[in-house]
This record gives sequence, structure tokens and C-alpha cells, in this order.
Amino acid sequence: MNHQPYLTFVKAQKEIIHNYKISGDGCYLLECKFPSNGRLDQFLTDLNKHANYKLSIVINK
Repeated sequence: MNHQPYLTFVKAQKEIIHNYKISGDGCYLLECKFPSNGRLDQFLTDLNKHANYKLSIVINK
């Protein structure tokens, strides 16, 4: 599997705080911060061109 298009996409996204390579069901875990739900929606639409995703949102720290 070629991850380079995904990695290139991720490097260009300013909202991404960390990109972790992980074991298990997924290959990567992204930690991000978005200014709005609209921007998150656009990011997910763009991300879906490179990878499947599962979304979890932090409610409180």
C-alpha cells in the first residue's frame, strides 16, 4: 500500500497537530484542531480522497 499521497496531504494541512503511525485497525491517528464544523467537514471530504477514516471528538479535557 502506498501511503505517500496521504502523507503529502497531511503535511499540507495546518489544522493537524500530530500524525501518529499506529498499530491495529488503522494505520494513522490524527490529532487536529478545527476552527469550525464547516472546516472539519471540508477536511474530511478531502481526506476521504486519500484514506478511510473514523472520527472521534474530545468533549472535555
